[in-house]
Amino acid sequence: VLFAAAAYVVALYFDCKRSKKDLAVGDFLKSVGTQFCRIALVYPFLAVMISFVFLFIISAFEALHLPEEVLNMPIYYGTLYGPFSWIYYMVKKRIVESSSSLPSTMTAYYAR
Repeated sequence: VLFAAAAYVVALYFDCKRSKKDLAVGDFLKSVGTQFCRIALVYPFLAVMISFVFLFIISAFEALHLPEEVLNMPIYYGTLYGPFSWIYYMVKKRIVESSSSLPSTMTAYYAR
């Protein structure tokens, strides 16, 4: 588990480094830590909500007589790793937005 978490953070760092060449490790780890603390509080709730969504998907598969075995991996990985995928998305979004030279809100337009 520790190796998987470390590999996840390293992959995220190199992915973010492609968008922002001067990304400091400290700034990156601060972003990861902030997002992790936000998600840790609601992780059980998110896991249950993801499972709840899959309940409806399974019901649709049953009603359409489709093979439900194809849903085993999406359910397993979606429930366990879905919240952590959100961390990946939020950290990447924050770093990409901070490296953009274009204004991302209208307040920059009105600040002229």
